[in-house]
Amino acid sequence: GRGLVPSLFWAAGFSFGRSGMVSDVPYDGRMEHLFFGEEMVMAVRLWTAGWSLYSPCDNVAFHRWERGYRPTFWGGRGSGMGRRDGASAAERHKAGEERRR
Repeated sequence: GRGLVPSLFWAAGFSFGRSGMVSDVPYDGRMEHLFFGEEMVMAVRLWTAGWSLYSPCDNVAFHRWERGYRPTFWGGRGSGMGRRDGASAAERHKAGEERRR
């Protein structure tokens, strides 16, 4: 392998670091139903807390993006969708984005 390179991104399913990372930047309890956007929010929060993000130079894993071959968290859980809107609002607020409607 060729080592690591600085990265702008953080991947929930491929995150390795010292335990202090979780202590310094814990998951925000107000975003318990956030899925899409979680990784961007955590990347911003980690970076602004002083953590550096890195990625391997070589491809070591892949993610099958399509979801039609299996059930998903949101499929069949209609009751959670309203709470997801609140998580998305908190996500936008943390990123400093104005809510426009």
